[in-house]
Amino acid sequence: MVLTGLVGVGPSSATKMVAAGMENAADVAAAGAAGLVKAGLTSGVAGKIYSTAEAALAAAKAAKASLTALAGIGPASADKLLEAGIASPAGLIAAGADGLAEIGLGSSVIKKSLAAAAKAKPKEPSEAAKKAPPVAKRPATAERHEPRSVVSDEKAGVRGDQVGKKLVSPKGVADMLKRIKENK
Repeated sequence: MVLTGLVGVGPSSATKMVAAGMENAADVAAAGAAGLVKAGLTSGVAGKIYSTAEAALAAAKAAKASLTALAGIGPASADKLLEAGIASPAGLIAAGADGLAEIGLGSSVIKKSLAAAAKAKPKEPSEAAKKAPPVAKRPATAERHEPRSVVSDEKAGVRGDQVGKKLVSPKGVADMLKRIKENK
């Protein structure tokens, strides 16, 4: 993966990172956020780039593991496939024998890997997952932050002068300061 493919890396950041000896996501992950700061990036940008590099490496590792799990595909073949943009059994099938030959895989590897990819099925959800009720989605931001208002009663533990009045929680610090100023 080239550096500009990482979130937060622009031309300026890439120049600084290359000057510091970082050429790919693995180099960035090895340097860490502190190494990025040392290369001249701000700590916020360095943290974002480092996190993205770690995630990219984890995804590449998982993709390579899923490919090498197929019959006929070893680490070298998996690297060729990943460089060509093929990261799953479905990608193998889509590329077909001709596409895999263009990548540089041998005929025996192609035959074994396509047969294994055809047998590989996406995992079905378990019966418990099928029967589980759907997870409720969080309401939109505006709905979550609506002020909660209640009419106070003596059971609510409010001051005597607030009984029977509508109480609304402040919307933020500015609203709270405004209310304090009004009550003086």
